[in-house]
Amino acid sequence: MPDRIAKLQQLMIQDGVDGVLYATSGNMQYFLDDLFFWQRTTDTGGGKTAADWHLNGHFFNKPDCLLFIPAEGEAVLVLTYDKCDAMGHIPVTKRAAFFPMLADELRPLLEGCHRIAVGESCQQALQAMVHQTDNRIIISDGEAYGEKLRMIKDAGEIAKLRQAAHFTDMAMGTITSALQEGVTPRMVQRLIAAIALDSGRGSISFNPAAIFVQSGAPGSEELFNYPPHAGLQEGTAIGFDFGYVVDGYCSDFGRSFYCGKNRQAREAYDALQEAQLYLLSLIKPGVSLGSTFATLHDKLEGHGLGKYLRRVGDFGIMGHQIGIDVHERPWLRSDEEAVFLPGMVLCIEPKIMWPGLCYLRVEDMVLITETGCESLTKYDRSHFEL
Repeated sequence: MPDRIAKLQQLMIQDGVDGVLYATSGNMQYFLDDLFFWQRTTDTGGGKTAADWHLNGHFFNKPDCLLFIPAEGEAVLVLTYDKCDAMGHIPVTKRAAFFPMLADELRPLLEGCHRIAVGESCQQALQAMVHQTDNRIIISDGEAYGEKLRMIKDAGEIAKLRQAAHFTDMAMGTITSALQEGVTPRMVQRLIAAIALDSGRGSISFNPAAIFVQSGAPGSEELFNYPPHAGLQEGTAIGFDFGYVVDGYCSDFGRSFYCGKNRQAREAYDALQEAQLYLLSLIKPGVSLGSTFATLHDKLEGHGLGKYLRRVGDFGIMGHQIGIDVHERPWLRSDEEAVFLPGMVLCIEPKIMWPGLCYLRVEDMVLITETGCESLTKYDRSHFEL
């Protein structure tokens, strides 16, 4: 923890920032370097996207725990008495209060400050608390500090992400053994969650998906038309997207399978895996993140499948970074100017949507090394027919 906070303080001093204020979030976990329950609570969430302002309310909620890190000096937790039970073990100075009086406990820490950076979680509440102390304080972006320092994972973080990926590979094996005719998407989704619960390995990273598309069936031209309580039938493709939270770090993973045999679907899946492996062979430090879509598209185009590579949004999003949050920036977008750097861990997730035939997806957690990359998820790429 002291090393992470020291690096943050160096950045603050460079920018003329007097302190950073975070609510419960990935940044709080990172800078405290400790485990406490915060993910998927009412006042927390993932990174900001265009839709989040409308769909993700955590920017507007009021926190019950604050982390204040001054540019010089020790970090302080300002938290409710209830939170003391869960976070009392963390070795930092604490100031406790009833929920309505948190701002009063924060006020002495902000006195004399001219510029404070705040994080995204509970952003409006943090800004209001700062201006209750002094409305002349300039507020700047505190999320960027966390993004900058969390982008490159240290050895301990990489070990945890490797462990999360290994657990997810094992879960995929358990799940595929349950993919028999008659099983429903809802049953599979509940099994994914039960694996986390039964193992005691924390939580799920997001709402798990087992997307069924029955070849040639009515509605198979579009995703999400398979009834959630309808049983699996022969001639159905299944695209998985799920992940777990293991020791505070997330996994995010995908594979596809087919109930029965279908030559076109099999060839398309083989081509998708081939494109993924080709991309991984090219990734190394200095390569542009923005090149990902074009590389995958061109490789699939050689099989006549380029038109089926599914774009997410207008920028050909093919994945994202991962860590404490399941979705961390930078994203693998066609307009992304950042490059791959050693220590990044990203999820690369090309998807094929072949209307009327199948939906196929591959998603791997990939560690960028000094000379190339390593896929942390290693589930059998040839396993397709059930």
